[in-house]
Amino acid sequence: MEKHIIRKIIRGKRDSIPSAELKELSRRILSNFRRSFYPAVSGVKCAMAYTSTQSEAKTAGIINFLLSRGVRVFLPCVRGENITPKRYKKGCRMVKGAFNIKEPAGDNGSCRAESIGLAIVPGVAFDRSGNRIGFGKGFYDRFLKQLPKGAIKAGICFEKQLVKTIPEDKHDVRMDYIITEKEVIRT
Repeated sequence: MEKHIIRKIIRGKRDSIPSAELKELSRRILSNFRRSFYPAVSGVKCAMAYTSTQSEAKTAGIINFLLSRGVRVFLPCVRGENITPKRYKKGCRMVKGAFNIKEPAGDNGSCRAESIGLAIVPGVAFDRSGNRIGFGKGFYDRFLKQLPKGAIKAGICFEKQLVKTIPEDKHDVRMDYIITEKEVIRT
């Protein structure tokens, strides 16, 4: 099946999750992140996360957990065709950036992709091999290629966003882990 068809089907499934269920599933993802995933990456000092929007799994709990462990957290700011990691500090003012996604306001600092040891990555659909379908603009694939060798890439999604296979293009970047409300998949 082609990516644009998978994107449409899975986005429809995700968008149909009732608000209360979405919060509960997000809480379970956070629990799996803390208990099953984080021990494997606990030495990471600098992480890139993302601000969830619409019907995406809520990431505020993951961001706060990382901050509580002393991890410097950066959020994506889209500038032109690229992502710039901008430092997030608890309580900092957030403003709507590209695509109406919240990003830190002001100058809290930024970092180069080469400094990031962990990238928490959004997606519309994932498969168990680590392939991912995003929103079709390629922002994350371009950004993830700049990460240092050994940086961990973890996709966050609901179980209903997992599909059997995703067609892989040469520019795609695979995830090392996928974290759902039911499991942590090492790809």
